[in-house]
Amino acid sequence: MVGAPKQRVREVRASAYRALVLDAAERVFGRAGYEGAKIKDIADEAGLALGTVYTIYPSKHDVFIAVHERRGGAMVRSLVEVAAAHDAPLDAIAAAVAGACAFYADHPDYLRMHLHRGTSWAAPRLDVAEEVAVYRAGRAPLEAWFARAGTSDAVDASPATLASLFLAGVQVLLAEWLDGGLTTPHAEVAARCGRLLRRLVSSTP
Repeated sequence: MVGAPKQRVREVRASAYRALVLDAAERVFGRAGYEGAKIKDIADEAGLALGTVYTIYPSKHDVFIAVHERRGGAMVRSLVEVAAAHDAPLDAIAAAVAGACAFYADHPDYLRMHLHRGTSWAAPRLDVAEEVAVYRAGRAPLEAWFARAGTSDAVDASPATLASLFLAGVQVLLAEWLDGGLTTPHAEVAARCGRLLRRLVSSTP
């Protein structure tokens, strides 16, 4: 029993260190991208010794995975939950995008991480399993919502193609938002994405 309090202290310290590392990594990856980031940069940003970081995460790749597991999983779960409150598929998509914009406004470095990858959201070339899992978890309901909404007369396309077109457009709008210093309110960015959505499925040619 004597060792129990010490064990709890070690667990609390380890948890605090993990949080420091992941917060710092998100900022570093956001600034430099994965290729440009170094594990020492992350350690310095976190205010921890390099050896301490290596005891928690053996490599930069492990840190990158952990950031996506923390942020990506939380984002997708929250968006699916928000969208589930809407019966109309287009309303569900709009609600999910609004939620994504709000999430990125709270975690702008995570948005920078995504855009730094330099890959198209319509058909990304991802080599990290956790990123792939987040992408698929977010794309699957999007395709389902487009299937429920039906194809449009203006865009003769499958639900999968509509999802790709929409994701590509959203990526452009979010990149413009980021380039503008995120000064535009996230609700306004979400509204722009909503208008893009309506035009995409509009029956007006």
